[in-house]
Amino acid sequence: MDCFREILEMPSDIALKLAIQIRKSNFLGMRQIRVVSGYLLSSKCSADCKFCGWNRAVVPCEERPKLNVSILNAELAEIGDQSQGLEIINNTQRIDGRLLEELQKLSFSCQQARVGLNIGLPRDIDDFLFLRDFGFAYYVNDLETAPRIFGKMVKSHDWAEKLVAMDLCKKAGLSLHSGFILGLGEENPDLEIVFQKLKQFQVDGIVINFFTPVHGVDLPAGLISPLEVLRRLAQLRIAFPNTPLVLGGGRKSYLGEGLIRIAFQIVDTIYTRSFLNHGNPYWLREGEILEDLGY
Repeated sequence: MDCFREILEMPSDIALKLAIQIRKSNFLGMRQIRVVSGYLLSSKCSADCKFCGWNRAVVPCEERPKLNVSILNAELAEIGDQSQGLEIINNTQRIDGRLLEELQKLSFSCQQARVGLNIGLPRDIDDFLFLRDFGFAYYVNDLETAPRIFGKMVKSHDWAEKLVAMDLCKKAGLSLHSGFILGLGEENPDLEIVFQKLKQFQVDGIVINFFTPVHGVDLPAGLISPLEVLRRLAQLRIAFPNTPLVLGGGRKSYLGEGLIRIAFQIVDTIYTRSFLNHGNPYWLREGEILEDLGY
């Protein structure tokens, strides 16, 4: 962890310069992950995690569509090349037999493209073996934040359960993505723990989301400045030079149009369209920015 400690203490100017150099030397083109609309079991989530707006989103629960083969095939038809992928985000806290049945219905379509799953915690390794055999490309289990903060945000499950899920995923031979949220009051020791776990599990992708205050969440806003966001992204790039970094939900709130250009020179992949049901038409403008940058 000492190497991460040194990286996390790097000032912005040094970290940004080094991160951009690393990204330039390894960059193979900006990828996009399109978030699939709809839910699989329930339009509401029982967990009510303090950092998530699923139950307080712009789209009312009763207006969200149930994901089916027709919707998925329509999404797949819009993918033009290998620079794009799909990810199914479901608000179920646990993987169970009913969820596996729904995913199996979608699995034939998913074998034709790279489709990932962000769907909750497993019961045992068999859940991941099923998902692997169904043909899904990867499983996402975000660490969300360090254990010091996690316990204040989530009451339905604990941080250790996430580590168990990540371990089972790796043992089953399914590709693993993880990540965390910036803006929850994390400090260097917290990020040190998160970085260490990401390294320990040798994740194939790291998702960086941003806390966005929504109705009903009693957390103070402005816990991290836009420039500090860039510094953290740069430090993550330095710590994981060859791991795809995915820029996730809430980025507009912190980076805007000016600083997003710098962020795009650090990360490799972005989520597009809405994310966790927060409307984000801004991604269309981001497409123009990517073109301006030659990506």
